[in-house]
Amino acid sequence: MNIAAARRQLGLTQKQLADILRTTPGHISKIERGIHASPFIELLMEAYLSNYRPANWPKKPGGKW
Repeated sequence: MNIAAARRQLGLTQKQLADILRTTPGHISKIERGIHASPFIELLMEAYLSNYRPANWPKKPGGKW
């Protein structure tokens, strides 16, 4: 899975994803560039792409997901 493409498909910035995952934008950048492998984040992004949304997930601009 391409994490950067999945993040963009969800309409999130690196900072927003980092905030949700309680990490830093720099860590997200490393994951997206393949410097830091994270199968957990790949599984999580697959869940989000399947329309799973926790309560703290940012709303899509202009409404709901």
